[in-house]
Order: sequence, then C-alpha cells, then structure tokens
Amino acid sequence: MMKLTPPQPEQAPQAPLIKVYLTDAQFNELRAELVASLSLDLVRSVVQEEIKQEKAFAPYLNKTKFSVWSGYSRTALEKFIKNGLPVSEIDGIQAIGKETFKQFMKEHEQLLEEV
Repeated sequence: MMKLTPPQPEQAPQAPLIKVYLTDAQFNELRAELVASLSLDLVRSVVQEEIKQEKAFAPYLNKTKFSVWSGYSRTALEKFIKNGLPVSEIDGIQAIGKETFKQFMKEHEQLLEEV
C-alpha cells in the first residue's frame, strides 16, 4: 500500500542574514543621517502633495482644464459663454472662475415642465 503525503507549502528563499556591529558613535551617526534623509524625503513628499492640491483647487482654469473640472465638453462651455458665462481675459489669456461658473449655473436654475 502506497502512503500519500500532503503537499508541503513552498517557502520563499530567505535572504542571508547579515549582522553589523557598530560602536555607539557609529550608530548615532548612522541614525542621524537616516533621520535627516527620511525627514527630507517626507518634507519633499508633503510639499509635492500640497502643490498638487493647490493646482487642483486653482480658482481659475483655462477652457480645456475647466472642461475637465466641470465635466462639460468644450462645445457646451462655448454655449455657456454665448449665454453670458463671464470669462476673464488678460493679454489674450482666457480663464473661467469656478465660483463664477457655480453662480452662473445657480442663476440659470429653473424647474422644467414634464413633456
């Protein structure tokens, strides 16, 4: 009679263990360098995230970015502008304010009769 053994789960190969012995002075120096490096990386990460957030909350956007932000096509946006949506223009650069757009939409709210 043949004896069956259940399959054994495969174990991932283990990396070799390396021990490093440091003097107190070496340990303190290494710790200070690691803390400074990690702190710098953390600060960079936080600043980059804040910059992204600030761009996301920009009060005025060009038409292309405004279209993405609002969810309306450029064609719909042009129709809104023809119907009175204010556009800021400085030296040929056009921008639409988010709050202005919200106010414009609020002013044009109306109840529609069912067809």
